[in-house]
Amino acid sequence: MCLTSVGGPLRADGFFGERLPFFAECVGRLSAQMEFQWLMGLPDADRTEAQRAATLDILQAITPPDQRRAMLHVRISAKRAQWSLLTVAQFDTEPERSVAAERRATKLLQGCTAVLLS
Repeated sequence: MCLTSVGGPLRADGFFGERLPFFAECVGRLSAQMEFQWLMGLPDADRTEAQRAATLDILQAITPPDQRRAMLHVRISAKRAQWSLLTVAQFDTEPERSVAAERRATKLLQGCTAVLLS
């Protein structure tokens, strides 16, 4: 995939290579958040769905064809990790563990959504 810029063509794998896993992780984390919100009847699922869609659009635009499978793996791994944090935050009987998981899940999502706002 080749993009053009003022300075000439940019290769997506070189220019965006460092960001690919970040966006893939964010899609996975936002997917888990959205599904958890749906399942638990929590508010903001529509907002999370829109953020996920925007992040997925970015990821698809910058992912070279030969990296799609690897980025899918990153997405799935991040989704599982986020789902684990959300489950511990919601259901763990140890308050300290529950609060720590909620803080971590929130911080990771904020890192993703901050990119969309900038």
